[in-house]
Amino acid sequence: MNDRLVGAVIRAVEPDSNSRILELHAGIGNLTLPLALTGAQVTAVERSRLSAGLNRRNQRQCGLEPDVIAQTDRDALRTAVYFDTLVIDPPRSGARAVAESAASGRARRIVYVSCDPGTLARDLSILTGSGFALRRGEVFDCFPQTAHVETLALLER
Repeated sequence: MNDRLVGAVIRAVEPDSNSRILELHAGIGNLTLPLALTGAQVTAVERSRLSAGLNRRNQRQCGLEPDVIAQTDRDALRTAVYFDTLVIDPPRSGARAVAESAASGRARRIVYVSCDPGTLARDLSILTGSGFALRRGEVFDCFPQTAHVETLALLER
């Protein structure tokens, strides 16, 4: 199911060699690697120094030049250079501060992967209230026989 989710993220981002992507909560590279392998410029942000280091290592093993920043998403948004797409895969608590910052940012597309429908609804409300439109939503049953699902939301200005 993870392969299907990653494939859906790639289709939503529509990356090419001119794409500038900021990925928040990048972890060890589950989304970073496939996005970077398309030729897009991906800046991955991960709070955990250990996970950021593993992301770098994984990218190097794939022949990529990693751009991984070990800092909070809030700090990354304050210091980020121009990017056209924001990819977010936050913890269950969601990404309220990111949604509030992104609302005034320059991204024209946001791909939001969520494991909690409640915080996703809250953050989508912030984003749609600031000019983003929800273009697509997909649900992935990554944890069969549980109430947990992964959801992908594509928003565009």
